[in-house]
Amino acid sequence: MKIKIIFAALAAALLGGSLVAPVSATESSLSDNASSIILPSDSGTFAIAEDDDSATFRMGRNLFFFGNNVFGKADTNGLLFSFGNQVSLKGKSDYAFIAGNSVTYNSETAKDLFVAGNIITISAPGKVGRDVFAAGNQINVRDIDLPHDFAAGANQVAFHNVKIAGDVNLNVASVVFDGSVEIAGKLIVNSDADITGWGNVTYSELEKYENIDVEPTTTEILVGKLISIASLFLAMVLSIALFPGVKQHVENQLSVAQFGKNLVIGLCVLVFIPIISIFLLMSFIGAPVGIILIALYSIMVYLSQGFSGLWLGKLILEKGFNFNANAFIETLFGIVVIVALSALPGVSALTWMSSTLLGLGLILQSVNPRSKINTETTASSQSAKTKTQKAKVVKTKSAKNKSPKESK
Repeated sequence: MKIKIIFAALAAALLGGSLVAPVSATESSLSDNASSIILPSDSGTFAIAEDDDSATFRMGRNLFFFGNNVFGKADTNGLLFSFGNQVSLKGKSDYAFIAGNSVTYNSETAKDLFVAGNIITISAPGKVGRDVFAAGNQINVRDIDLPHDFAAGANQVAFHNVKIAGDVNLNVASVVFDGSVEIAGKLIVNSDADITGWGNVTYSELEKYENIDVEPTTTEILVGKLISIASLFLAMVLSIALFPGVKQHVENQLSVAQFGKNLVIGLCVLVFIPIISIFLLMSFIGAPVGIILIALYSIMVYLSQGFSGLWLGKLILEKGFNFNANAFIETLFGIVVIVALSALPGVSALTWMSSTLLGLGLILQSVNPRSKINTETTASSQSAKTKTQKAKVVKTKSAKNKSPKESK
């Protein structure tokens, strides 16, 4: 079974909005030769079916339909989850959750429909039993009757020959009413929306509201920063407690040459690990490794600020002020400095990027087996030197304590 299609589609659903070029709504219409993957209800608790471009996974009464171009029929009397680049389904479900770059809704949902995407088209023969919740760039609702409420957040929403038995709640930049649009309940829309076609719409009541940007107070900002510092510091305390060698590894990276090296390593980690993870997700054998790698990558990005804090604390306190402090104090001091610099308007982005790259490089250097061996070798050599020096001192004392006769 091509499990890789499922994982690849999940990655596409997460990244598709920024990685895939927009397509027109007409491109996603269901073609005559579109594939149809239907899993019978008696196929067991878990079942998988696939074709060249998509795959379905049934878990009980719930159906997951993934792929690049998700065209076909998907029937279930439970929940339907469908994600992909272009999505155009026919079928029945209890609830429907659909996301993609281009989504055309042709299905029949007994209850609520949740849809998100770049270009969304909701039209007949599609049917919705209750409410519709939509979010996207461009939403087209045409030639369909909706029995309950419709709520949307988008750049533009266009209605064409639509009857809505409930309320319409919009948060949009522009609205277009075309043909005949009947709203039995309230039309609720933000006051700054650009509305075209007022003569084509009827409603029981119009309600406009203002979008108010609430600026956080100084106290709220300060509390948020303190919580961020405390959370990252506790994570670093746990990391240092579990891996005591981290302190020595970071101390060995205080030179200018190592600083540049860590920035380059961090940049490679930041760019290439997500790419490698996606390729692993697309492979049958490497999919579990890809999932683990994404989890580790997320942890590394979060801890990178803490490792940079430890590095900066050591640099300032030990090198700058010649003050040998506890590693925890150095970490807390460095984190506070980084957070303070991140709050400055001119250098916030540079501070975040440099501290993230440096931290990623430090983390990778800390888990480098060769670096660990070098540290252990250095420690053992220092221990050997100490023992040799102690032996010489004992030998010298022994020679001094000998009597003159014995020395003769």
